[in-house]
Amino acid sequence: MHRYVGEMGLLLPDRRHVRFSVLDFWGNREDNDIPLDKLVPPFKDVRPKEIQRIASQLLFPLNVTGDRQYYLSIQAGNILEPQVLFSILKGEYDPKQTPDQQQGFVQQMAAADLNSKSTRTVSQQQQQ
Repeated sequence: MHRYVGEMGLLLPDRRHVRFSVLDFWGNREDNDIPLDKLVPPFKDVRPKEIQRIASQLLFPLNVTGDRQYYLSIQAGNILEPQVLFSILKGEYDPKQTPDQQQGFVQQMAAADLNSKSTRTVSQQQQQ
């Protein structure tokens, strides 16, 4: 049933796939590489205040077309590049842009009073 995302990473060099690392019942790591166009962006067309509410939950669902539903936590762990993460979750990520060019959304979120506690995590380093 592997559904809780322990680590989410953007795969290089093409930056068109994300890797969801999940653990199975026995604690074995499973890496699932997902094309960005299959990820249903949970924050698409959602107002910043509503995003703040969703992101403050311990877990929120991420749907993948043709695959299963995953659960992501922004509350626990570290986000290494919040502007990239939020642009992916809004469906606005452009692999041709650098992370610096995608900062507009993070600035919108800061203006909407998204506290630093609810902008933590997505990339927890899990070692085997």
